Amino acid sequence: MSDFNKQRLEEYTKALGLQKLQELWKNFEEETESFFAKPSSEKQNLRLKFHSLRSDALVFGLEKFSKHCAETEEMILSGMTDKNLECKIKEAQTIFNHQRKQVSAYFKESN
Repeated sequence: MSDFNKQRLEEYTKALGLQKLQELWKNFEEETESFFAKPSSEKQNLRLKFHSLRSDALVFGLEKFSKHCAETEEMILSGMTDKNLECKIKEAQTIFNHQRKQVSAYFKESN
């Protein structure tokens, strides 16, 4: 799996239209920022959130972020410690912040 899949964004742009995809991105970006600002302390809620982020991220070509979310979800199921989980959440945020720049660049090019 690569870092970023621009082709995925192009496919969804053709299917949904640029404006609709930008609206979906804005919602995803806001929800993800909100999660990172105040992640749940309950592991089951965190597992479900990482599961959701994993699949939603693929729509926008965020393959590295999606892979990290899937790994984190699996680690939560395996009983990871709170300290390790905190590190995985911070790492996920760093990956997301890096990859969101690529999505933003795609939308700027497409306008």
